[in-house]
Amino acid sequence: MPQFQKGQSGNPAGRPPGSRNRATSMVQNLLEGAAENIAKRAAQLAEDGNVAAIRICMNRLSPLGQHNPVAFELPPIHSPQDCLRATSAILTGIASGDIAPAAALQIAKLIDVHLPCRSCARPGPR
Repeated sequence: MPQFQKGQSGNPAGRPPGSRNRATSMVQNLLEGAAENIAKRAAQLAEDGNVAAIRICMNRLSPLGQHNPVAFELPPIHSPQDCLRATSAILTGIASGDIAPAAALQIAKLIDVHLPCRSCARPGPR
């Protein structure tokens, strides 16, 4: 079996990267013209109590996986002691309800990057 370099399929005349499937393009073109009517119908079905339509509309209004910015005061981080102060600020934000625990976890991961490496004097991930 031949070994190919990364990024090379062995067929240079093959499908270009990023090109779309013909069927996908056709469906998108059909839906583009009807998008407004489809959205109005889905909204009407949701208002009438159709659970699937409600789910579709709610996912569109408030999609999962989208993260909203979190605004709170975080002290500057220049040393390990500052990381402790920042972590305390995050915990205070969780306790007061200003920061969701999932958002706090993501922020804490970013702060962890600023902690100095234990095996050397340079900053970086452990």
